[in-house]
Amino acid sequence: SIVDVGTVFATVLPEVVAREIALYSVGGLINIFSDIEQIVWPLRRAFGDIEDANPLDDDRIDPQLSPLLSIFCHSCQAVIDGVVVELQLRHPELIIVGTKISMNEKVSRVFDADEESLFEAANHFSAESSPMQRLRWLNTLKQLHESKGQWIEAAETLMLCASTISDSLLHLKHV
Repeated sequence: SIVDVGTVFATVLPEVVAREIALYSVGGLINIFSDIEQIVWPLRRAFGDIEDANPLDDDRIDPQLSPLLSIFCHSCQAVIDGVVVELQLRHPELIIVGTKISMNEKVSRVFDADEESLFEAANHFSAESSPMQRLRWLNTLKQLHESKGQWIEAAETLMLCASTISDSLLHLKHV
């Protein structure tokens, strides 16, 4: 189904973003963290353009797929944001293809909804079919809460992780 194709795409999207960042790093175009945010912005914006497309005005968009495309594009943007947050959480030791990325400057926030994006990325993946991807984004959300000293939110996120594991057990063939 189209939802399954979207799940597969969203699963490999972090690797696509990582490769894009790596290519720019090899080219010497990444020196500070805000360079990373600027590099992934066009990809993120492309999903926004698809999401905003009106099927009545654009014959490339099937009106029946429009609701699914909107959810898919929003989730892909959240996954891209999640990759940026993962990199930001590696703060003191962020090295991309041999280049140490400076974070001495105050990191400007191109993406300003980190927690919401990570939660949305996690919710795109079901515990039944994609528990590892769901756990990845929930663990990143937990790390973000910990980095901000938000211990109650980090504990709540761990509860969501436990719930994901519990929900996925019935669907595992080999435990």
